[in-house]
Amino acid sequence: MSLLRKRKILQSRGPMDRDSGQDFPEAQSGEFGDTGGRQKKAKAASRAERKGDLDPGTVLEISRSLKKRMQDILKKDNANNLEGRPATGKIENVEEISNILMSKALQESLLDEGILDEIKGWLEPLPDKSMPNIKIRKRLLDVLKTMKIHKEHLVTSGVGKIVYFYSINPKESKEVRASAKALVQKWTNEVFKPEGGD
Repeated sequence: MSLLRKRKILQSRGPMDRDSGQDFPEAQSGEFGDTGGRQKKAKAASRAERKGDLDPGTVLEISRSLKKRMQDILKKDNANNLEGRPATGKIENVEEISNILMSKALQESLLDEGILDEIKGWLEPLPDKSMPNIKIRKRLLDVLKTMKIHKEHLVTSGVGKIVYFYSINPKESKEVRASAKALVQKWTNEVFKPEGGD
């Protein structure tokens, strides 16, 4: 595969390419559920993972629940940003969510459920064109480093576009830019291998 083709795949579906006309309705009070309950479930899942007894049904339930939670937080933040209010959902939840995303017992299911769409959404600029908090950028790039992402994941999610943008953005911090460059290099070397390559 030519270098130009590799770059086109990495850059497919740009930062603002989510479904055109998508709106971001105001989340209802309590829409994100019981935080304490979520934390208990996350801790229980972590204990089960260490014991190696997470069953497939539980893995799928956690994966779908996390995907929905990330979608709801993103919609809420975008709605608040459009209305001139603080968009704090992502920054308040990124640490807990990143820890779940890094779970080796969950990552295959999360990727199958399309979690890269949500990670991309969290990394993209807000409606007012401002960038997400640097903590969000750092943590989610760290998450991506731990995932076994294949070509089809990149093509369907378009996450490579926003990561590539971070890698070349001169206004980005050196740490984030370096992390993004490492990811682009990793995906180029490991994902876009010639047919029949090791």
